[in-house]
Amino acid sequence: MYFVQNLLLRLFMFIANLFHSQFLRYFCSAFVAMCVNLASRIFYELFFGFGVSVALGYVSGHFVNFAISQKYIFPKEAYKSTKIAFVRFSLVACVGLFVQTGIAIFVLKILQGASLVSEMGISLEWQKLIAHICGIGFSFVCNFLGHKFFSFRDTNLLKRRSKNG
Repeated sequence: MYFVQNLLLRLFMFIANLFHSQFLRYFCSAFVAMCVNLASRIFYELFFGFGVSVALGYVSGHFVNFAISQKYIFPKEAYKSTKIAFVRFSLVACVGLFVQTGIAIFVLKILQGASLVSEMGISLEWQKLIAHICGIGFSFVCNFLGHKFFSFRDTNLLKRRSKNG
């Protein structure tokens, strides 16, 4: 009985720590942004081609992700200025934008050329969705690391280093 109680307690503590994890909170924020990204890409495709729609969808998700990240994920004490954090967040997002768009277009071309995909009868819309999600996955990793170590870093760090050096 003690073993089961100890195991359940450890499991509960693991789950509690997981939900306090900055990475998991960022993952949840990115999931919401991804939903905005995907839905808006479908809307933008009514007016633009796939590549432009992926880029515009990314920008839409970018604003949602920033709003959630600066409020719930990265502590305000770490970056002091929301304006500077937004500029940095946007610079990192530019890298993520190129990663996501490039990967999505690349994967779509691979899917369209794959004989297995045509044999399975996967429609063009599903191919676009798969390609878009692949692009989002690659940009997620780039963005998390960039935001953690650049966007929401202490903005006074450089000032302190220049005074000491």
